[in-house]
Amino acid sequence: MMGVSVKNWSKTALWSGILILLAIALRCTWFYISVNHLPGYDDECKIAIQADDIAHGRSFPLLILASPYIFPLDAYLMAMTTHILPRGEVGIRTIALLQGLVALLVFLQILRMGGDWRSVWPGVLLVLFPSAYWLMLQCATLLPGYPPMLLLGPLSIWLSLRRPQKTAGVALTTAGAGAASALACSGSMLSLSFLVCAAAASLLQRRWIHTVVAIACFGGAAWLGLLPHRAAEREYAGAFSAVQGTVSVEKAVRTLEHSLLEAALPHAMGLGAPFFPDTEQHVQGYEPLFSWIGWAWLFALGASSVWALWRFIRDWIRAHHPVLTFDQVFIALSWASLILFIFSARSHSRTYRYILPAVMSWPMVLAGAYAYSGRAVRVIVGVVALFFLSVNAHNTYALLREWSHPGFADGLAIYDQKPAIDYLKAREIHHAYATYEDAYRITYATGGEILCGQPYNERFPSWRAPYADELMEATNVAYILTTTGRFPAVWMENDCAGLGVSYRRERRGHYWIYTDFRRSGYPPERKLDPSLMTLSATHAQDMLPRLLDGDSYTRYRVPEEQGTDMWVQVSFSEPQWVSSILLDDTASRRDRAGALNFDARLPSGEWRSLLRDVATKSDAFEWMNEHPVYARSVQTYRFPAVLADAIRISIAKPVRKHEWRISELEVFGPAERVGSPVAEYSATEGVP
Repeated sequence: MMGVSVKNWSKTALWSGILILLAIALRCTWFYISVNHLPGYDDECKIAIQADDIAHGRSFPLLILASPYIFPLDAYLMAMTTHILPRGEVGIRTIALLQGLVALLVFLQILRMGGDWRSVWPGVLLVLFPSAYWLMLQCATLLPGYPPMLLLGPLSIWLSLRRPQKTAGVALTTAGAGAASALACSGSMLSLSFLVCAAAASLLQRRWIHTVVAIACFGGAAWLGLLPHRAAEREYAGAFSAVQGTVSVEKAVRTLEHSLLEAALPHAMGLGAPFFPDTEQHVQGYEPLFSWIGWAWLFALGASSVWALWRFIRDWIRAHHPVLTFDQVFIALSWASLILFIFSARSHSRTYRYILPAVMSWPMVLAGAYAYSGRAVRVIVGVVALFFLSVNAHNTYALLREWSHPGFADGLAIYDQKPAIDYLKAREIHHAYATYEDAYRITYATGGEILCGQPYNERFPSWRAPYADELMEATNVAYILTTTGRFPAVWMENDCAGLGVSYRRERRGHYWIYTDFRRSGYPPERKLDPSLMTLSATHAQDMLPRLLDGDSYTRYRVPEEQGTDMWVQVSFSEPQWVSSILLDDTASRRDRAGALNFDARLPSGEWRSLLRDVATKSDAFEWMNEHPVYARSVQTYRFPAVLADAIRISIAKPVRKHEWRISELEVFGPAERVGSPVAEYSATEGVP
C-alpha cells in the first residue's frame, strides 16, 4: 500500500512533503541546541515566573514584569503547559516552538491562495527556510511578545483574505482576524501594522451586506482583543509613556537611510544575522552587501507596489468589486512596518526586531511577483529567491555552530548561577539584588526561594521595579553582581566607600556576592509617623496627601513653572525633634528644584534657618533595614537636630520651564531624644 500511495503522489506533493519535514526538522534541531547550550535568559524567565503565578492563581498580570508596555500573552499561554512540561529551558521554549510551527502552516495556507506550489515556490522556500534571525525567534528563544505576534499576525491576514460565500462565514473569519490582530497588538504595538492591513483586507468584501458585517465583527472583536492594553493603560497611569514617541520627518529620513536600510534590515533579513536577538555580534562576510541590499529591497518593494496597484485597479474593474491578492496585503504590511520603524523614537541600528513584519512579508512579496508576472520577471524573482535561500542556509548553519560552542552563553553574559545560588542557600539568604540580566533568572531557578530583583528598574528608571517593597523590608539581603552589565560591582563599591558602608565580599563562579553591610558615620535616626503631620503649601494643596501616601509613583505636582514663592510646610501635632528631611522624586526626577531652603518653627513661634540654598542632588542610595537600597531616587537633607513644631521647604533656585514635583516627603529625628533644642553634631556629618 505504501508503494502504491507513493507512486500515486505527484512529484510536487512529494517534494513539498520532504521540504516541510526538513523545515520542521531544522526548527527542532535549533530548539534542541538551544535547550542544551543556552540557559533561560532574563526575558524568558520573567515570562516563566508570571506563567507560574497565573497557573497557581497568584496573579493575573496586565503587564510583563518591569516593562510598562507588554501584555504577557506568552505567560498566559505558557501557564496552560506549566503542569505538563518540565521546568527549565524545555518548559520555557516549547510554547515558542509550537507557535512557530503553527505559524509556518499558516504561511503555507496563505501561499496556497496564490495557486499550487509551482506558482509560488520562491515564497514557499523562503517561508520554510527563512532568515536566520526570523528562524531564531520562531524556535530557539522566547522574546516576550514576539512568538504570539509571529503567529497571530499571519493568522489575522489569512483569516482576512478568506472570502466565504455565506454571511455567517464572513462574520466568523473577520471576527477572528480582528481578535487575532488586536490581541497581538496588546502583546506588542509593533503588531499595529498587522491590525491595519487585516482590517483593510477584511472590509473589502464582494457584497455590501458582507462589508457591513465585516465592519461590525472585525471592529467588535478588535475592541475585545485590545482590552488587555486598554485595561493596563487605565490601571497603570502613564505606563506606556516610557516607550511611546515619534520623531520628526527629518530624523525619520536619517533613520531610514542609516539605521534601517544599511543596518537593521540587512541583519534581520539574514545577511550577517546577529548571534542573538539584537546583539552587535553577527555572522561575518556580508558587510560589503550592507550598503546596497537595503536600497535594493526598497526598490523591489516599490516596483512590486506599482505592479500590485495596477493589478488591484484592473481586477476591480473586471470584477466590479475590489479584490485583494495575498501579496498585495503583504506589500502594504511592509510599508506599514517601514513607517512604524522610521518614525519610532526607540528605533536604532540594532532594533532588528522592529522591522520583523517586513522581513516576514518578503517571501510573500516575492511569491506574488512570481505568481502574477511573466517569464522575464519570474526568472529574476527566482534568482533573487535562490540567493536569499543560500544566504539563509549559510547564516543558519553559522548560528547553529555558534550556539553549539561551550562558551556561547558566557559570551552573552548568561553565566552559570549555581555557585552563587548554593552560597546564598548555605547562608540562608532569601532576598537579593542583581542586575536585569541575572535577577529574574535567580528567582525562577530557585522557584522563588530566593527572591531577587533589580536594584532599580534599569531599562525604565521611572517605572516600579518588581519585588522592590519586599526587598526593602528584608533584613538579610545580598547583592549579586559582575564587573559588567548596567549595574557593575564597582558602582556599588564606590557608593559604599563614599557613604561609609562596609560589607563582606565573596567570589562564587562569575559573580561577586556582597553581604553583611554595616554603616558608620551616621547618627541613628527614627522616621516620624506621618499621622503626626499636617501639610500646607502655597500651591496645589489638593495634591498634598500624595506626599505622605507611601507611594513613590504618585506625586505632589505644582502645574506651573517653578518660582521662589513656592513652599511646602510640615506641621506637627506637638513639637518634634527633627534632624533630617528626605525628599523622594522617583517618578519626577526632571522636575526637582535647582536648590532649596529649609526653615524650622520653634515652639516659641520663632523661625530658624536650617539650610540655605542647598543644591538638589540624589543620594547614592538609601540605607534601609541594614542594607543599601537603590529602588527610589531620594535626597536626604541633614541639619543639627532641632525641636520644632513645623518645617518649611521652599524653592531657593527654580529651574526654568519645569514644574515642581515631589513623590514623597519623610521626616526623621534622633533615635534618642537629645538634651537641648540643637544637637552638638555637625549638620553635614555623613552627607555624601
